[in-house]
Amino acid sequence: MTAGGRASLDDIRAFHAKMMAAASNSTDERLEQAFRLVRREAFMGPGPWQIVVNRRHLETPSDDPAFLYQNVLVCLDRSKGINN
Repeated sequence: MTAGGRASLDDIRAFHAKMMAAASNSTDERLEQAFRLVRREAFMGPGPWQIVVNRRHLETPSDDPAFLYQNVLVCLDRSKGINN
């Protein structure tokens, strides 16, 4: 935890990795490890980002990468339908 009570980005990334491995029903520990080690924000443009939920685009409140660690699509190029 950080001083303000929020989890560190490493902790958030580790929890996201567990969530994604559970969502895939994978028992291969390498999948969780890959999600934990690969920074999702490295594949995005600058924030804030457009998150896609039920075909709706919502803008994250800021460029805090913690918003990227959810099981949602992040719009990279809306006109071309390219998402992460």
